[in-house]
Formats: sequence, C-alpha cells, structure tokens
Amino acid sequence: METNRLKQFCVIVETGSLSKAAELLGITHGGLSKSMSVLQSDLGYELFRAHGRGLITTDKGRRIYQNAREILE
Repeated sequence: METNRLKQFCVIVETGSLSKAAELLGITHGGLSKSMSVLQSDLGYELFRAHGRGLITTDKGRRIYQNAREILE
C-alpha cells in the first residue's frame, strides 16, 4: 500500500468531498477516484459511501483514517 494513497484518503475524509480533495491535492477527480478504488481493493472493503453531493466515511474507513493519521505523522 502506498503512503500517497493514505494521504489522499485522509484529505478526502477531512474535506468530505472527492472534488474538494482533488483540488487541494492538485490532481483530477478521476485520478483520485481511481486511486481510492485501488486502495479499497487493496484493503478489501468500502471506505466511503455517497451521501447527497458528498461522501460519508464507513466505520472501517474511520478506523483506517485514525491509523493513517498516526502512520503519516
């Protein structure tokens, strides 16, 4: 698993939006979406669910986020 994907994941959780996260990260929405698909595939479970025009983080996603923040610090 790449730490870059963990960083991207954290930005998505913090912004609640793929579009906002992509803008902050300086990458395309499609590229970020693909990166998160790979991360979810690597982990074997869903990290986000669509909610209106944004995203909500699943229970497992919140646990991964907490661990990712510790790892990245």
